[in-house]
This record gives sequence, C-alpha cells and structure tokens, in this order.
Amino acid sequence: MCDHIIDESMVTREHRVTSLSTSGRQQQYLATDSTKKKAINKACRIDPRRDETKRPRIHNTMELARSELSRIVGYQNPNSWCIDRNESQLSQHRYYFLDRLGVNAHGDTSLHRLLALHASPEVVGHFITHLKEHRRLWGEVEQGVSRSLGRYTGLPEPPRIDQGNRKGVTALHVAVYRNSWHVEEVASVLIRECPKLTSLAMTPCGNYPLHIAAGHSITIRREVLEVLLKADGQVAWKEDCEGNNPLSLLWKNVLRFRWARQWEEEGVVPIAMKGDLSWMTVIAPCQFLDYSLSILERAYKRKNLDWNDVCGFPRCPPLLIKMLLQQPSCLRGSLLTPDTQNRYPLHRAAQSPAVNHSNVPTTIARRTTTLVDLILAMTEGEFAEVSDQTGRCPLHYACHDKPASTLESLIMAGPGALRVPDPLTRLYPSQQVATRRDLMCQMDITFQMLNSCPDILSYHKGPVAVGNL
Repeated sequence: MCDHIIDESMVTREHRVTSLSTSGRQQQYLATDSTKKKAINKACRIDPRRDETKRPRIHNTMELARSELSRIVGYQNPNSWCIDRNESQLSQHRYYFLDRLGVNAHGDTSLHRLLALHASPEVVGHFITHLKEHRRLWGEVEQGVSRSLGRYTGLPEPPRIDQGNRKGVTALHVAVYRNSWHVEEVASVLIRECPKLTSLAMTPCGNYPLHIAAGHSITIRREVLEVLLKADGQVAWKEDCEGNNPLSLLWKNVLRFRWARQWEEEGVVPIAMKGDLSWMTVIAPCQFLDYSLSILERAYKRKNLDWNDVCGFPRCPPLLIKMLLQQPSCLRGSLLTPDTQNRYPLHRAAQSPAVNHSNVPTTIARRTTTLVDLILAMTEGEFAEVSDQTGRCPLHYACHDKPASTLESLIMAGPGALRVPDPLTRLYPSQQVATRRDLMCQMDITFQMLNSCPDILSYHKGPVAVGNL
C-alpha cells in the first residue's frame, strides 16, 4: 500500500498535481487527460519518508551493501511485539500468520523482516516450520492434489528460504548483519535448512554472508565465523566486485581501531597483544590474528600453516604479517623457508594479488607498506634474485600487476633479475612491463629498467611466445 495517496477526483484538466521527485525536489505536472495517470503513478511510487538528498552517495561496494542491509534492518515492523521475550510462547509462534505483506517492492520477504528483529532461534525455527508446511500445501494446490491451504488460507505465497530480494540479499545476509545475541544459533538454523545460503552473493556488490561478517561487524565472534566457514570454507577465496575477500575486509574492519591505525601509520606495536587496549577496542590484536588464521585454515582445509601459505593468500594484508612476526610460533618455518617448488614467501607475495586500498583512509593508504616491501625489509632482499623450479624470480611475478614502487624495490634488492628472461614468456622484465595495460606504469618503470640495464636490448634470441603474454 502506497504511503503517498492522491485523490483522483481532485485531479482535473486544469489542476496542477505536486509530488515529490526522486531528488527530493518538487515538480509540477499539468494534469491533462494524457498526463493524469502518469502523475498519479509517479507520486504513488515514491516513499515520502525517503529523502535522497540527505543520503550519502554510494561510491563503493561496502557502502552499497551497508546501505541495503541497513534499509532492511531499519524497517519498523508492526509485528515485533509478538517475538518479545515477555510474550508467551504462543504469541511468538504466531508471527508467521501476522506478517501478511508478502514480497514488498524491494523484494524483501517475511523471513527478511523476521531476521531484521532480535528473533530467537526458537522463533526462527517455528517460522521455518510453518514456511515449509505452507509451501508443501501451496504446491499441492497448484498441482491440483488439494483444494485447501488449511490454516494458511488468506496468506500470500510462501517464500523460499534461499530467496533473495532484488539486490540478492538473503536471510543469512540479514541475520549476520543484524548480529543479534543469537546470531550463531540463528545462522546454524538457516544453514541447516538450506546449506547453499553461504554460497549466495549479493548481486550488485558480490558480498557473501562471510564478507558481511568480516567487513561490517565490529563485535565479531569466532563461533559465527566458524559456522559460516564450516558450511563452505571456499568462500574465503571469493572476492567482491572491488577485489576484497574476507581476509582483506577483516583488515579494513579493524582499521577503525586506534591500535591498528597507529601500527600502520606510525609503526607503533601495541604493548598489549592480548586483551583490550581500551574500552573502545572491540576487536583486539589477538582476536584479529585468531580470526585471520581461522579464515586461512578453512580456506586451505588444514591447520599448521606455514609462511608460504599466508604470504601466498590473495589480498593478504601486511598487518597480518607484522603481527605474525611478533608471534612466529603460530606458523611453521620462517620467511627464509622455501616450499616444495623452491618458492620463498617473497615469490608467493609477488605472485598473489595485493590488497587494495578501497575504503581505506588516505592517510593510512599512503603510509602502509606493501607485502613485498615488508618481506624485502625483513629478509634484507636476500631472495630477490633466487629462481624457483620454473626459473622465475620474484620480479617476473611482480611485473604482471604490482605497482611501480614495488618493482623498484625488487630491482634495488636484486638488479641481477633484470638480465633473467621469464621462462614462460621468454621476455625480460622490462619487456613484461611493456605489455601491461596501465600506461603510466609502463613508461616509468620500463625506462628505469632499460636505464639500469641497457645491454638487455641485445639479449633476446628466438621468437616470443605470444600465447603466454
């Protein structure tokens, strides 16, 4: 039912109808016979409570996800009284019959609206029981097996448990974002009834429920992460539209705390690695390390990780490496230990995609070191010229997508790698950079490479493997 009501009898050929536009300003429509219906329909499509001029413009996927989930959670549910703890069990059992809105204009279902409240696992369990029974009877009526819906007569079509709204938000997204006291039990109920909920992403931004838990909740509990990761640990590898995975989103989440900002900006190591540093610190350093290792262990499907596993994980934040250097017993080996393919953590860091700085404050982004630079500083550039079993140096891996500053650091640490052709493409590092799409990085770093080692222009022999470029 539309909140903005216009009496059609008042709209005549000579009257002007004023309605709210989507930009919050008023527009006047001449109510002629041809425009009368259009004016009324446009006015009825707009919710007067929604003032677009006061809402921040969405620039990134995190804001897009937060805006959509906040809209669902902020819904003023008139039936919230029946799930109050002070109400009887019978009243809590009645919510399914009270919500008769069906699917609204945004695609939200009654299950979305229930999980936007502080619903207990028992209430959610009763709701899903009614939902499954209602869907069974609904299917029998559609197939002609039965003619009556019984006590569900008059209710709208029951939704599916995995049904998303128009932006792909599922019930599990809402439950995780709401982050109520019972979120662990509620998420377990939903996943038990529909395991694929953890593998469904929001359509505009690509955020999975695990992404929401890691990037938006400041009161993260390990039990909730374990429930999501146990259902589908491979979601830890998936990225949203901006290239953020759960590990990088967790790092961006803790940047709101002072201990993380000071460590990134000023290099100040927290004095207390365990426990809260202040009453405002919700995620302590030890918790960030614990959550990160949980994500990595579920992603690799094993425990006892080594440094190559962590440094080779996509979008690994340098802050995690700094923290592991303070507690090296958490991993096997060290930064000086190669894997079975003779790849050192420096190779793995140069090969894997680096964490991006979207949604990161500019002051932090400018002072944050890259993972490759951090490993070079800790190992004093010892393995910059070392080749793995395939004959590739860290510089060969970094030439594909790393910024010019990282390439400069690798060249300074190991200038001899400039004279080693890539065995896969048979191109020298300067030629590899020349094939990149970012033109500014091409010109600057290619000139620097050729200026440092001009004799490589006469080194190339044989045809270039164009298919491997």
